[in-house]
Amino acid sequence: MRLLRKYRKRASRRHDNDNEHYRKGLKYQFGVGIKRDHDLALDCYRQGAQEGDFLSQQKVKYSKLSQRDLMINLIVMIIAITIGIIFNILWISVFVIGVTIAVFSIIGTQHYWHRKSFAYIMNWTSFFLTTLLIIPISTIIPYFNGITWIPITMMFTIGFFVFFGGILLFISEKEKQNIVIFVSGLFILVLTFAALSFETPGKKFIVREVDGGVEIAAYRSSDTHVEIPKRINNQKVVSIGPSAFYGEPIESVIVHDDIIEIKDYAFAHTRNLVEIELPKDIILSTGVFYGASSLTSVDLPDNMTSIPDELFFGATKLNQIEIPNTVTSIGDQAFAYTYALSEIEIPYGVLSIGSGAFMANHFTSLEIPDSVSTIGSFAFANAPYLAEVSLSTNISKISDNLFQNNYSLTTFTVPNHIIYIGKEAFLGAINLESISLHNQITHIGEGAFKNNYQLDNVSIPNSITSLSPHLFQQARSLKNITLPSTLVGIGDRAFSGASSLEQITLPNSITHIGSGAFEYNTSLTSIDLPSNLTFLGSGAFYGNTALTELNIPNQVKKIQSDLCYGCESLTTVTFANDITEIGDHAFYNNQMLKNIVIPGTVTSIGEYAFYGNSELETVTISEGVLEIKAYAFYGSSSLNEVNLPASLQTIDDGAFGGCLALDEIYLQNNLVTMGHYVFYGCSNLTIYLQMASVPETWTSSWNPEDLDLVLSHNP
Repeated sequence: MRLLRKYRKRASRRHDNDNEHYRKGLKYQFGVGIKRDHDLALDCYRQGAQEGDFLSQQKVKYSKLSQRDLMINLIVMIIAITIGIIFNILWISVFVIGVTIAVFSIIGTQHYWHRKSFAYIMNWTSFFLTTLLIIPISTIIPYFNGITWIPITMMFTIGFFVFFGGILLFISEKEKQNIVIFVSGLFILVLTFAALSFETPGKKFIVREVDGGVEIAAYRSSDTHVEIPKRINNQKVVSIGPSAFYGEPIESVIVHDDIIEIKDYAFAHTRNLVEIELPKDIILSTGVFYGASSLTSVDLPDNMTSIPDELFFGATKLNQIEIPNTVTSIGDQAFAYTYALSEIEIPYGVLSIGSGAFMANHFTSLEIPDSVSTIGSFAFANAPYLAEVSLSTNISKISDNLFQNNYSLTTFTVPNHIIYIGKEAFLGAINLESISLHNQITHIGEGAFKNNYQLDNVSIPNSITSLSPHLFQQARSLKNITLPSTLVGIGDRAFSGASSLEQITLPNSITHIGSGAFEYNTSLTSIDLPSNLTFLGSGAFYGNTALTELNIPNQVKKIQSDLCYGCESLTTVTFANDITEIGDHAFYNNQMLKNIVIPGTVTSIGEYAFYGNSELETVTISEGVLEIKAYAFYGSSSLNEVNLPASLQTIDDGAFGGCLALDEIYLQNNLVTMGHYVFYGCSNLTIYLQMASVPETWTSSWNPEDLDLVLSHNP
């Protein structure tokens, strides 16, 4: 009955075909009411086909192999193999061929009905051959040989669809042959999971194709002991790529002799790496062992000519290394921060040492062979135990920051062949007590001796014409400094913070003193400025609490801002006759200053210029001054006499505020601008105004306390 229902169902699907031969053929094909016989069924279909029945013709057609399907499969096969050979991806070719044949085979199970025919047998043979052999081989073998995860993923996908496709076909048509499809899909899935359980090169390494073979691109295994394979996917492994093992928790590595190169940062931050075996002829690139903090020693290749930049940067446990005699250059930061490396021999033949090459090492002494002609900046910086250095006779320059923060360096004699000392060369050498400079030195760079706390006596050679900015900044113990007669300039903050400097003789050749040049020289009591001086920078004597007297030379035209800010012991200031301006905060908080005479060449007195000068008693402002800016004399609580010129046009906000002792002041009729609260807090003050009324140009709050005002006063 079930077969009859199936027969009727299929007959219905075929539009209730009325051809007697076709209907009889179906009975023989499915065994409905008679014994199943495919040969007799074929005879019936042939008779129906002769009568022109379309469905009978289709039955006859699919009793033989489809020429169209064969042709399509052949074309796909030719194209796939051609592409595979050209691009060396034969596994993909075989895979595509297998999938194509499998698809046509599955479709063929619905067409090839004659179970004794060659077509039926070949169709199922093709199905089993592709699903159970060709597809697995084309995916598992390349997977085992480490191409990628792609092939095994494809096989899993195919197995998944074949598995569920077989189930759906069986549910819809209830034919036993569909169980075979379902089982084949299950087999592929099981095979996939079995393959995934194996540790393969493709599972451990990701590779990319390069000239001559493949390159290790990444590592994806939990194995901490690594041996680089000679071949992957039947291709020669020739290099280890950039950052291939970056940050991996590996402990040991064996690199075989066929590897030509290890590229940039290949083993960077492999913090557990203790041991690595390298071939004798390998090429190492930048930062290969950067941050490999457990690495203790490495045998470098015998024919190495250059130590790459950052090769062992941060390899903090590296305690032994031998530089081959073939090396001619040591790269930037090649051995930086290798704290455990207490000694190293630089072979004769090395020509250059890069920037920061041995930075932050724990050497106590270092000898640079005479073959070296160039040493980069920071090469020996931050080496706290380095006390002695023998420099090559072929170098003429101490580069920038070369001995920065070398705490154990106490004395240094600059060799005669050195004529140039770079920027911050000895910055932070806090225990450097003495340095000997010879007369062939032509340049000493900015901040060269900055933060040399113990340096107490220095003689500048005659060959130096200018002191660079920050040269002796924070040289707290500096007491004696000898300057040559050839000196023409002192740079910004050259002696800033030299708190032990009590006196200094400036040669008359000096024309320029930079900003903050002597700031915070708290022991300096006096200084004779050279007569040829034309420029005195802002804050030049800022915070010099012991300075008592200052004479400004005639050629200085402007008092810069903050010149004597906080010079609380300053009692006398003499201005040059040609001075034109007094800058902001110039004499701020000079508490001992008693008398000031401002020459008529001055046109402007800056903001807060004499602010907080509590002992200031008299101020004479000569004819020619045009402007007194905001708070210029604010807080001068002892000021009792101020002489203002007729030329004065502007008095800005709070200029004389807090001048408690001031009892009278005379304002001339040229005064057109008056700021806010000009005499704030001057409670005893009487203001004598030469005008008949307060000008409208004055602010309404110039006298908010309504101090006594006498108008039309003509003294």
